[in-house]
Order: sequence, then C-alpha cells, then structure tokens
Amino acid sequence: MSFKVKFWGTRGTIACPGPHHLAFGGNTSCVEVSMGGRRVILDLGTGVRNLGYCGATVIRVRQENETQVPQLMSAVERLRMSQRLVILVDDDIDINAAEDVLWAVGTRSDPATDLRTDTFTSSWDLNPSLSIEQRRQLREENIGYPFSRIVINACQPFSDKAKLSPVNKFSQKLRREALEKWEKVLNPKR
Repeated sequence: MSFKVKFWGTRGTIACPGPHHLAFGGNTSCVEVSMGGRRVILDLGTGVRNLGYCGATVIRVRQENETQVPQLMSAVERLRMSQRLVILVDDDIDINAAEDVLWAVGTRSDPATDLRTDTFTSSWDLNPSLSIEQRRQLREENIGYPFSRIVINACQPFSDKAKLSPVNKFSQKLRREALEKWEKVLNPKR
C-alpha cells in the first residue's frame, strides 16, 4: 500500500514564517500522512495553521475509541500556537468548507461541555489584536502578554457513532437515479 507525506512545517522549535523562508518554510513541524483513505497529523506545530483557514485551525478526527477526542483536546490545549480558534470535527466533515465546519459546531457541540478556553503568556508581537505601541513594548522589553483562545469539540460522541448514519453519503445507485431524473434540469443544453 502506498502512502503520501506532506510537510506543513519543518522548522525546529522557533517558528519564523515569511517570504525569506519560502524554500523550506518557516513553521515548526507538522507532518500529514495519508494512506488507504486515512489522514493522520503527526505533529501539531505551528504548521498546523496551514490546515485551517480564516484564523482558525480545524482538525479532522477519525475516532477509533472513546478516549481519542478528549486526549486530543488536552494535547491541543497544551500547544502554544497563535490561533484564537481551534475546532475538532469528525472525518465526515469537509474541513475546507466553512459552512460544513460551522454546521458541525452548531449541531454536534454543546457549549456547556464542549467549549474550552485557555489563556497563556505569549510573546507573538505580530498579534493583530495588539496596538502598535503594545507590539513595540513587547519587542523592547521582551515581555509576554495574556493570549486567550477557544477550543471546540464538534465531534459526535464516540458511543453514538455506530448509531448515526453518515452525513451526506449517498450510494452510487441513488446518485445515478437522481442524475437521470434531473438531467434535463441540471444540464438543459444536453
């Protein structure tokens, strides 16, 4: 069986993204391995940001046991990445479609139990929420500031996965029948 490896980040412990690092990248390690229809992220360094969009990082999870998502939530909380929003979704969600991710957040997460916020000290002086004066002070005094973020578990409970039908997964037969029925409407010039 063949597999594909994609490096989203290859730096050591200090991220330094920018145009002068285009040849090898400036993000810390994040490695994606795809094999047999499965995708695994081996490291969640700053390169994980490139898997996300719109200032958010979305992590797609193929649940194999009931402890996997809680363990991943804890691991994400320990990361000091400069994303204000991190969302975990099941593997039936298209992480490149914002509406699908928001649908998962709106239907699969309970704000009382599935949202976690944490605050840590950061020295990221490019934070757009800081004023220019605050950024200057960070650089000059080499100090940190409180950086908060939210981590959302938008995954179905593992115990319910076997009971629920897949989202938007139609059989090839049903697709063919629908296409045949609606061909003239969908492709009027044919």
